[in-house]
Amino acid sequence: MGLKLRCIISKLNRKNRKEKENKYMKLTNQDLQIILQEGEGQTIEFKESFNPSIAKEIIAFVNAIGGKIFVGVSDSGQIKGVSITNSLKSQIADIARNCDPPISVGLQVLV
Repeated sequence: MGLKLRCIISKLNRKNRKEKENKYMKLTNQDLQIILQEGEGQTIEFKESFNPSIAKEIIAFVNAIGGKIFVGVSDSGQIKGVSITNSLKSQIADIARNCDPPISVGLQVLV
């Protein structure tokens, strides 16, 4: 049973784990509001719900310069929310692990 949360953020790149820990800074709710106002772009993607086809967006970001995917946010930037479950986290991790080469995915939940 998951909690209803505002969004989950996937941060994507091919960096090694040590670089990932240093690079990924936690977003604040204020940061989120700015991103929602600016909308989607070259490194930002909004997804209203999780669907396994999100793998295409993950791979596109990894093959470019990286980026963030906000799940639970409509294309217009309205927060819809998504239930965060262990299954959802596992599906996202599986997508990243099954890429060749495997990629790093950082998750952050904003309430």
